[in-house]
Amino acid sequence: MAEIIKQSDTNYIINKIGDTEAVIIIGGENPDKFEPSAHISWKCFTGAEKFFLNISPRSVIIDKEVETFVDGVRIKTGDRTDHIDTTEDERLKWFVHLDSKPKSGVFEWELRHNDGVIFNHQILTQQDIDDGARYKSDSSKNSYAIRCNKRNRYVDSEGNVLADYGTGKIGHIYRRKFISGDGRWWWIDTLEITPVTPTMSMMKVTVPQEILDSATYPAILNDTFGWDQIGTLDRTTAGNYLYCSGEDQPASNGTITSIDYHSPYNDSDAKTLAVYTDDGTNPDDLVDYSVSDTTQVDNDWLQLTAQVGYSVVSSATYWIGLHASGGVPYSYDNGASNTQKDMSQAYGSGLPAQFTLSNNSSRDMSLRATYTVAGGGGRPLPQAVLSGPFSGPLNGVF
Repeated sequence: MAEIIKQSDTNYIINKIGDTEAVIIIGGENPDKFEPSAHISWKCFTGAEKFFLNISPRSVIIDKEVETFVDGVRIKTGDRTDHIDTTEDERLKWFVHLDSKPKSGVFEWELRHNDGVIFNHQILTQQDIDDGARYKSDSSKNSYAIRCNKRNRYVDSEGNVLADYGTGKIGHIYRRKFISGDGRWWWIDTLEITPVTPTMSMMKVTVPQEILDSATYPAILNDTFGWDQIGTLDRTTAGNYLYCSGEDQPASNGTITSIDYHSPYNDSDAKTLAVYTDDGTNPDDLVDYSVSDTTQVDNDWLQLTAQVGYSVVSSATYWIGLHASGGVPYSYDNGASNTQKDMSQAYGSGLPAQFTLSNNSSRDMSLRATYTVAGGGGRPLPQAVLSGPFSGPLNGVF
């Protein structure tokens, strides 16, 4: 469990929580007043803050702050106590303790962040479910993935990390629970995040009136935030289809060395991974690929060697592909429009030299390619990860 360390009477810190090593500051910079906020900072292993998210409850005025190191930091405001604590699996929870029934079931937080921070809603339609898509956990439903506008992992020739933006996914905001004082509880599926400006969004949770009326008090609204690297959804491919995720622009010129895909559970169907160029809208020409493989991996990455060693250039964009012989499972998050493309292609016929679009969808597949960055002057060549949109090695929870 990550430790909450007191820095001053108005400031607490959680250092390097989760695989993303996020740093969380509870309280603000005002030495005379405790501010009911949490500031999450991601340095992406560069030594300097690259992305941040500041979370503050609206309409909460602090009378005093009640310190409890046994179970986190508690902030008392009238009949409401905001309780911030970590968990054993390095998630951070923000409990809202209610001594009595509130006048309104609407709870709002102000989110301030970099221009490059994005929130993507994770909800499956009935058609998605009929097609075999599923939430990896009950808490994934009606949640939000937190993403940044960069991705890829950079290491030097000895494997030392220079910068790690991973898949571009830097966190996750999970489904809420409302817990009655007598032990009953309800999922709250009314989480909304609305952009206001490029650097500010509003997060709102509405507890239905019938739940407020039914509950006994004191009661708790349980908020969980996270740093998950892999998509919180999964589904299986159709057999004899090629799926591509993108498009993605490398940070520099380089040579592809391997192509990776994340499998949510064991599967023995044959699969081939590929890289395609981009025609401005869709995948275009095949430039690299793996051999066909049936290796089973359970909730892990499968890394396959690139057979061509194609040289990518930083001025171009690319798509990463998964060619499936049968129902191959894959992890993903809902993302921006048209981030997944697919085409019908018999597996026995091999990969098509040129992609022909069959369908569009809005899924950020957990696919990525590793490449060696072009260098000069005798300096050892570092390696980087060119990932499909927001799919890679970052992991964490808030």
